[in-house]
Amino acid sequence: MESIGKEINIIYYLKVLWKRKVLIISVTFIFSLASVLFSLWLPNIYSSSATLALINDPKGSSNRFANSQLGSIATLANINIETNSIDRFSMASATIFSRDFASKLYLDDVIVASMMTAKKYDKKTKNLEYDKSEFNSLDNKWVDKKPTFAEFHKELKRVLNFEQDKRFDVIYLSFDNISPEFSFDMVNLILTTLDKDIRARDLKKSEEALDYLNTQYRNTQNAALKNSLNFLTQNHLETQMLANIGDFYYFDVIDQAHIPFHKKSPSRALICILGFMLGLLTSILFVLFEQIISKTKNS
Repeated sequence: MESIGKEINIIYYLKVLWKRKVLIISVTFIFSLASVLFSLWLPNIYSSSATLALINDPKGSSNRFANSQLGSIATLANINIETNSIDRFSMASATIFSRDFASKLYLDDVIVASMMTAKKYDKKTKNLEYDKSEFNSLDNKWVDKKPTFAEFHKELKRVLNFEQDKRFDVIYLSFDNISPEFSFDMVNLILTTLDKDIRARDLKKSEEALDYLNTQYRNTQNAALKNSLNFLTQNHLETQMLANIGDFYYFDVIDQAHIPFHKKSPSRALICILGFMLGLLTSILFVLFEQIISKTKNS
């Protein structure tokens, strides 16, 4: 009897849905049309990316020994020196998303405008079209107030991707924008700027360390300590050598960035399917709830 009652209920509600089919079709059509228009309104987003690997640390195989030697020297000199350090990818990631790094890009008004006020990409001229009420592209000057650094930094962290694939020990650097050319240019600019910053920082630290080691070498008569100082000096000389040769110091470019031909997003087909499903579900639930409420009132 229960199964018969359930079948009767199902048939009853199916008949209700069939009677209100015009409403269901209309609502579903409106949702579908809205999703199509919305998907067409969204601009294409292109992502240019480069595949990188960390160049081996010149002190990599002897870091433990170097740290122990540095600790010995610090003990003899009665100096407390921290030898702990984060891994090289974490340092690069912290640098690329830092405020100091973003401030270098923020100085370029064209970069800021291309990221935050560009409204359209012209495929024929391959140029970005800006909101004229905010930025004048003819003289590259702001008409309205320039976006704050905090807003720019937030947007940079949203469109910039820097992640490590530990399975293959590679790093992926990518940048998203409505212009494929601009995303390509930004990947190259960010990569060279990041490598240059780390190179300059390591050179400065190495020069300071060499000054300290040379001073200690001249002031000590201990043969064992002099051997340790020589070893550490050699490590820092290797760092300076690698920092002054080659195009890149910190990264090895496995796959260079290219101008993307295919968009990354939006997925217009998925948006349309979701719009259709949402319209269908909404209309069906509305009809069923309306019928249940009407039936409750009548009873």
